[in-house]
Amino acid sequence: MLIGIAQEKASVWKSWPRRGQEKARHPHMDRGGDGYINHFYFYLWMRSGGGAFWKTTPMRPIRSGLAEWPQWAKRQLEKAGIGYEPG
Repeated sequence: MLIGIAQEKASVWKSWPRRGQEKARHPHMDRGGDGYINHFYFYLWMRSGGGAFWKTTPMRPIRSGLAEWPQWAKRQLEKAGIGYEPG
């Protein structure tokens, strides 16, 4: 396993006091556009299926994704002798 960190552009939240609510306990929250935040990559190498990586971020809402699983599925089909048509 290899762990990598990169700052990438992503949608972020921003907070500000609404007019007339400057002294309110909780500020107004809304989508604030784009910002650069840390993304963590976990690169894996599996004997049974080759490489894949998982990408996630500590920001809310948490975004994550697993990549290269189609390649893993193809390798498993080839090992089992099952034919497939790439699409």
